Amino acid sequence: QQRSIRLIAAWPRNEHLQMLSQRWWITGKIWRLVYILSEIIRLTWFTVRALSLGVIYLIQMKSEVVIWSLDWSIAGLGLIIKMMTNIIKIMMLSRIKTYRRILTRTTIHGTDIVWNNPFYQWIIPKIIARYDEVYAISENTCQECLKRGIRADKITLVPHTMDTITFPEPWDFDKRKFLTLMGIENPENKIILFSIGRWVERKGFHWFLEHVMSDLNPDKFHYILAGFGPYEGVYRKIIDELSIQNVTLLGKVDDIFKARLFCCSNYFVMPNISVHGDIEWFGLVLLE
Repeated sequence: QQRSIRLIAAWPRNEHLQMLSQRWWITGKIWRLVYILSEIIRLTWFTVRALSLGVIYLIQMKSEVVIWSLDWSIAGLGLIIKMMTNIIKIMMLSRIKTYRRILTRTTIHGTDIVWNNPFYQWIIPKIIARYDEVYAISENTCQECLKRGIRADKITLVPHTMDTITFPEPWDFDKRKFLTLMGIENPENKIILFSIGRWVERKGFHWFLEHVMSDLNPDKFHYILAGFGPYEGVYRKIIDELSIQNVTLLGKVDDIFKARLFCCSNYFVMPNISVHGDIEWFGLVLLE
């Protein structure tokens, strides 16, 4: 059966501004303010587009339609679009031959439901509970939804899978040259450690740099860390203060480059640490 899909996407977050906002003292504060203003403009424009286009698309649909919010931050928009569309359709009922039901769905990740903020916990679970269907990405996330009063018959477990990531023939390349271009000397004689993920506290990369890499022989080990996030400044400070020479910070990489890093490394390192109020610290989704 042929289906019509309309995607309303926001502009991507300006990660470069986010990185600049991690600089020290006054320059960091200035860039932080610029970043916040850019986010206000980005999200305001997205909200206007989502509400207007969402209602227009739904009125035009002649069959049952689904509003699917792929992030908790826009979950409220989905319900507002449904309400606005229903009001307009009721007002125009004489001109509409058929009145189709609007189904609402949302995808929930761990932090989406457990973020430890009183105001957030007061309102967001209530919004999620109003959805017709809730798709949780792990069993643990399902349990957290149930704890917050979301009905079990609304929740469906859809775990993440690796087949959504495509690595088109990443293995046909000169591994030694690839690592040397990243500044790693004599890579064939070293054990290559590799981590990738968001640069935040719970990932534990700062702990690994401070307590492990600082003690490893730089002639035998080299650590490659890819990703992005607010802890970049913390990593660079640790590297500078402890004079760690065998670490390469890459930042965000594309899928092909990522696949080659996996091919070149001897061990994948996931040093997650416990953070109060954060259920994702142990990599529960990866274990599941």
